[in-house]
Amino acid sequence: MNSLRGRILLPYERPAAERAWEQYEKKPEARMHQNYGPEGMALLAAARAGSRLTFGTGVVGLLLYAVLSGLGAVVGYALLALAFALATVGAARGLQAGAAGKRFRGGRPYVRRPGRSAW
Repeated sequence: MNSLRGRILLPYERPAAERAWEQYEKKPEARMHQNYGPEGMALLAAARAGSRLTFGTGVVGLLLYAVLSGLGAVVGYALLALAFALATVGAARGLQAGAAGKRFRGGRPYVRRPGRSAW
């Protein structure tokens, strides 16, 4: 992962990013690979890994808040705050992936399916 060495990835993001990088090296002809390149695909995989964790944390936090009172509600609030922080990190990874894709394409437009409009 030469290109991602300078990136700071969280521990739960690193395995997903490494798998995406290896997949890109094996089969780079897919349309998303043409649009985002290896670094962008790895960052998108890191964002997806974060979204799963965010969803799970948010659901558990919401259930604790709704079902329990007192200390359980406080723990629920804390988990919801953690889910919000994880969502923010995931959004940042998505923006980084978009910027990596722009650098990879070098001014070329997105590769789209034939016959499909932008909207």
